[in-house]
Amino acid sequence: MTLALRGAGYRYPSATAPAVAGVDLSVQGGELVLLTGPTGCGKSTLVRLAAGLLGRHGDGEVLGSVRVAGRDPADLEPAERARHLGFVSQTPDRQVLTGTLGDEVAFPLESVGAEDLDATVLAALERFGLPAEPGRAPSMLSGGQRQRLVTAAAMAAAPPLLLLDEPLAQLDPAGAEALMERLRGLADAGVAVVVVEHRLGPTLPRADRVVVMSGGRVVQDVAPAAVDREQLAGLGLRWPGEDEEPAGTEEHAGTGVDSGPVLLEAGPLRFRYPAAGGDALAIDGLTLRAGERVALLGANGSGKSTLLAALSGDRDAGRVRVEGRLLDLPQDPDLTLFAETVRDELAHGPREQRLPDAEVAARVDRCARDLSVVELLDRAPHALSRGQRLRVAVAALLACEPAVVLLDEPTSGQDHAHVERMMETLRSPRRALLFATHDEALARRHATRILRMQGGRFVEVVSEAPKPEVSEPRSAEGGLDPRTRLGLLLCVGVLAVVLGSPASLLALAGLSACALLLAGVSRTWLLRGGLALAAVVWSTVLSQGFFYADLPRVPLLRLGPVVVWEQGVLWGLVQSMRFTATLLAGLALTLSTTPDRLYAALLKLRVPFGLAFLSTMALRAVPETARSAWTVRRARARRGRALWQRSPWAWLKLEVELLRPVVAEALRRARSLAETLDARGFDPAAPRSARRPLRFRPWEVALLATVGAATAAAATARVLFVLYGAEILYIPALRGLYGFVRSWL
Repeated sequence: MTLALRGAGYRYPSATAPAVAGVDLSVQGGELVLLTGPTGCGKSTLVRLAAGLLGRHGDGEVLGSVRVAGRDPADLEPAERARHLGFVSQTPDRQVLTGTLGDEVAFPLESVGAEDLDATVLAALERFGLPAEPGRAPSMLSGGQRQRLVTAAAMAAAPPLLLLDEPLAQLDPAGAEALMERLRGLADAGVAVVVVEHRLGPTLPRADRVVVMSGGRVVQDVAPAAVDREQLAGLGLRWPGEDEEPAGTEEHAGTGVDSGPVLLEAGPLRFRYPAAGGDALAIDGLTLRAGERVALLGANGSGKSTLLAALSGDRDAGRVRVEGRLLDLPQDPDLTLFAETVRDELAHGPREQRLPDAEVAARVDRCARDLSVVELLDRAPHALSRGQRLRVAVAALLACEPAVVLLDEPTSGQDHAHVERMMETLRSPRRALLFATHDEALARRHATRILRMQGGRFVEVVSEAPKPEVSEPRSAEGGLDPRTRLGLLLCVGVLAVVLGSPASLLALAGLSACALLLAGVSRTWLLRGGLALAAVVWSTVLSQGFFYADLPRVPLLRLGPVVVWEQGVLWGLVQSMRFTATLLAGLALTLSTTPDRLYAALLKLRVPFGLAFLSTMALRAVPETARSAWTVRRARARRGRALWQRSPWAWLKLEVELLRPVVAEALRRARSLAETLDARGFDPAAPRSARRPLRFRPWEVALLATVGAATAAAATARVLFVLYGAEILYIPALRGLYGFVRSWL
C-alpha cells in the first residue's frame, strides 16, 4: 500500500471546524485516482496533508493518520521525501526554485545523490514538451509551460507516489492530453498517482477511481463508470460531453461583428521580448464591439497573454484605442486584491467613482450575488481559497462597470457551476469581453466569436505543438563563476570608497554599466532606470552645489543671491558616482546570477548556512516584492482615481495599504517555497550531487588576481595619502605616489 489515510483531517488555526475530516482513502501502486469536487471542498488541503506538508509547515491540527509506504510523510528525512513522493501545488510560479530549466529538473535528483544528471534532465524536458535548452530561464516560459516544468521536476526522482494539485489548469488541450497519457503510463508502471482536477474531460478516461469530495469529506469513491452523475451535477461539476452545443463562431481575422459600437480598436501590434528569436506578437488589427464575447484560444506560448498585456497597456506594442474604461485580470489575480474585506474590495471602484452610498451598496450586493461571494463579504480577501479569491477579483472588476473586460484563464480553480455563473454574469450588451482560455467547450458555449493564436498571430488552423513564449533575457549556463562575480563586486565596492577623483569614479561607473548591459537588462528597464539614476545624480550634485559649507570654496555660478559652489558640485558628483558604480555592479550581479548559484557560491566561500540562505532569499524576494507592489498599485489605479487627484494624507494612506496584499503575497510565496524545497528533498546539512559544480577557470583566476591586485594597490595608495594629509606618516620616497593620488585617485 503506497498511500493510506485513516480518519484523516486538518483544522486550520483560525477555524472552529476542520477543513477536512474523517477521510479514509487508500491508493495502491498502479492506480491513477482522480480527486474532484466543488471549489473550496478541501481537495488541496487533503493532498497537502497526504504529502506531509501540513504536518511539517502548518500551524493547525492534524487529525487521524497519514501513511506513505507505512510511514508518516511528515517524519521522512528530506532525501527520503524526494524518493517517496512528488508534489505539485496549484501555483506553478511559486514552485520554481532555480534560475534555469536544467537546474529546476535536476534539483530533486541532486537531493537524492543521482548521477548522469544532464541526460536525465534533457530526457525530462523532451517528455514534457519543454525547450531542450537547459540554460533557458523559467521566466521565459508561458504559464502553461512553467506548469509543465514544475511537474517535470516533481517526477524527476521517479517517486512511487505523485500528488498533483490541478496540474492541467494552465495547459492547452494537447498539453493536458499528453500529461494525462504520461501519468497513465506511470501508473501502469506501478506508480500511485493522485490528480486533483476540475477538468474531467482529459482525466476521467484515464482514471482507475474517482474520489469526490464535498464539505471536507469524501462522498464518492468509485470506478469512473459508477460515478453518481446526479450528485456530481448537484455539486456543480459537469460530466464531459454534456451541454457541448457550440455558441460561437471561429474567425481568423480581428474584425468585429456588426452588432454594437466599437469599444476597442487596436493594431498593428508588434512586440518582441529581449533575447527572443522573433516576434512574440504580430497582429494587424483587432476590434471589439459592445455585446461581443470573444474567446482567445491557442497552445501554451502562442501569445495570448502577451496580446492581453498589449491591449491593457502593460506592453508597448502599438496603437490601442478604447471607448470607456478597460479593466483586466491576469492569470494570478491575487495582487489585484488590496482591501481589508471583500465588501471593501467590491466597493472600492464605485466609491472611487464618487457614487452615492446607496448605489455603492447596491453594486456590491449585486456583484457579490452574481459571483457567489455573499457569504465572504466580511472576510479578508487574502484569507480565502484560490478559487474564491478569483471570484472576488472578478466581482470587484465588474463593480466598476467597465466597457471592456480582459480575462486571462478565468476558469482556474473553479468548478463548472461557478464557471457558468461567472460567464453568464460577464454577458452584457454594453460590454465587450475578451478572455483567453484552454477550455474549448467553454469557448463554444459562451463566446460569440473565437480567435486562435499561434506564434503571436491569429491563425485559422493551429498546430498543437507549443512554441515557447519568452518574457525575459535568457539565463546562460556558462558565464563567470558566481564566486568570480562576488569578487568583482567586492572590488567595485572597495574602489568606490577608495577613489576620490570624479574622472576615476565616472570610469568605474561606466565599467559597472557595461557589466549591467552584458547581464541582459531590457531596453525598457534600462531607460526607466537610467532616468531615475540621472535624477538621483542631478539632485545630489545640485543640493551639494547650493549648500556646500566647507572652506575653502569657490563660486562656480551666481544666480542673484544664490551661489553654486564648485567644490560642492564636485563633491556631489563624487558621492553620486560612488553610489552609481556600486548600485550598477550589484544589479549586474543580481541579474546575471540565479539565487541557487549564489547560494552554492556562498557555501563554497565558507559563509554560514543561515547567512547564505538569507542572502539568496533576499536576492529572490526583492525583485518579486517590487513586482508585487507594482501590480497592486496598477490594479488599484485602474479601478480608481489617479493619486494626484487625492490629498497628501489620502495618498499616504493608500501607499501604506499596499503593504497588506504585498505582505500576504510574500507570505504565500515563502510558504510555497518552503513546501517545494521540502517536497524536493532540500537538506542544508546533507551532501548533494551537483549538475553544474562550481569551477574556477584559469582565465577567471587571472582576472580576479589582476583586478584584486589593482584594487589593493589603489586602497594602499589612498591609505598612505590619508596618513600623509593628516600629518601622521610622511615618506619622502613616495612624493610621486602622493601626487598621483591627488591627481587621479
